[in-house]
Amino acid sequence: MTTYFSPWPLGAARRSSFPEITTYYLSPKEDFGIPPTKRSAVERVADAKQNAEDIFAILHNAPGALSDLTLINAAGALKASINLPYKDGVELARESLASGKAYQKLKEFLKVSSNNTEVLEQMEESL
Repeated sequence: MTTYFSPWPLGAARRSSFPEITTYYLSPKEDFGIPPTKRSAVERVADAKQNAEDIFAILHNAPGALSDLTLINAAGALKASINLPYKDGVELARESLASGKAYQKLKEFLKVSSNNTEVLEQMEESL
């Protein structure tokens, strides 16, 4: 299992055998094909409304550091689950965002889990 931490520099830890854990660093540019950015671009305190707006923007393929971090995390999850190379995982995640599939999955999840997509619908109206 690999765990991903903060993106710049991106720390990772892998458990190859119990109880040993190996830690290492990955480069956003070299390992993921994502340009590096300042940590302050993604580390901030926000309220629920701002967080929802950020997620909505990411799921509508808005460029920026938060979207890049989302792509890196998606690539990490794909590497851990199906051993997809990081750059391939970034491209798959990017396609999912660009096509709207990621957003549709969120809507489906909300409909099934809480039957409440009201906030998303309000945000859609503001586009």
